[in-house]
Amino acid sequence: MQFEAIDTDAVNRCWRWRADEARCAMTGSAAGSSLHTFGALSRSAIRDFVPAETCWRTAELVGRSVEVAYRLNQQEHSRRLDAGLGSLCASDQLDMLLGLPSGLPVPVESLTARERRTLRRIPSGALERSGHLVQRHAVQPLMVDMVLVPVRGWRSGLQDAGRFAPFAMRMMSLTSAPSDVQSLVLEASYYGIGVLVADGDDQEVLVPPRPFIRRRHTAAGWQFVEQVYQQVQPQHL
Repeated sequence: MQFEAIDTDAVNRCWRWRADEARCAMTGSAAGSSLHTFGALSRSAIRDFVPAETCWRTAELVGRSVEVAYRLNQQEHSRRLDAGLGSLCASDQLDMLLGLPSGLPVPVESLTARERRTLRRIPSGALERSGHLVQRHAVQPLMVDMVLVPVRGWRSGLQDAGRFAPFAMRMMSLTSAPSDVQSLVLEASYYGIGVLVADGDDQEVLVPPRPFIRRRHTAAGWQFVEQVYQQVQPQHL
């Protein structure tokens, strides 16, 4: 995916939003505050694993409250704002869009009857219809660099972080190192899941996360990105 230059003002806003959320968590009003607060110290501890321009945001994904590191595709975001288009979360529509080349017109008659029915439900801002031709404009609105999962226990944490294996680099955060730390390191390393121990001011990366390699583009992967975008878009208006 090609990105334009990062909007530094937007990046700075992201950091301010995260600071606000951290303050809310310390007062007990933020979701997930019963685990621990993910703040500037934790970001500093794992900054070597994500690009410098990464934004952080708390999001509800795959049934969990997690911290997501992402970079906005400013060109696509601006295009969607101009078109009045938000997130695209319907899997059948994303599957349809994925089958169309971006920026190239395709004859509608070349589509199957099922695809034409799906085509009629796709918002106009995602594609353009001109006569007997249809052209896709929508692309993924951001890139997810990391998902960090706050957990109470590392064994359940491996399962929780494992849910994000098809989508992004993964890391789990513990409030203290367990007694069986050698087993933790071995198993987390095997699955490629990073481990951060964030105990107050003490921040230690026990296991670095394995870089995420996208094997193929899927509707499920695009849907995951759109679900993140749905939750972060209001902060980029």
